Amino acid sequence: MPRIINYTKHPVRVFDRRTRKLEEEFKPSGFNARINVKHELVRKIGNIEIKEVVDWTAEDVPPEGKEDALYVVSHHFKSMFPNRKDLLVPIEQLRNKNGRVYGCLSLCSKLVLEIDSYYNEDCSEFQYKEAA
Repeated sequence: MPRIINYTKHPVRVFDRRTRKLEEEFKPSGFNARINVKHELVRKIGNIEIKEVVDWTAEDVPPEGKEDALYVVSHHFKSMFPNRKDLLVPIEQLRNKNGRVYGCLSLCSKLVLEIDSYYNEDCSEFQYKEAA
């Protein structure tokens, strides 16, 4: 069974969906997978700058191809490596009364969805199709 290694700077706590008891806590490994971006100004609307990403670099990228390891990273980091199935992000976050995240109910290995259709006529259902 693969081990899960936390590549963020915060502890990641996964709670049981039914009982809300702590199942596992992944302490920071000492590596912090990060994305650094370079922006350029595209235009201004009044005093609001509209920019676009023109370049990016990654720091502390987890090693690829290790069958015995999965890595918890930030959503931003995962979004830059959408095809890596070994990168996990916390989802279904749990928040305290002040809105601060203290844990999650699960980890996710795929974030990218392609919208196939919009709400049906009575707005009761929204359908997605997975990106190829």
